[in-house]
Amino acid sequence: MINLKNSINDKIEKYLKKLKKSGLSDKSIETYKNLLKHFELWFEDYDLLSENNLSLMEADI
Repeated sequence: MINLKNSINDKIEKYLKKLKKSGLSDKSIETYKNLLKHFELWFEDYDLLSENNLSLMEADI
């Protein structure tokens, strides 16, 4: 069984690294990071962190 909490964190970190490589400023990346933290909490609050529901894509972000 995969650790879903770590999985979503890994996906978010991977996306943030991708943004950094694309040339966004540190301030913009920090803004995305803060917004994604709210998204992560929302996922937890609505119990969407299950194996069947974990499908975070860039389009979702």
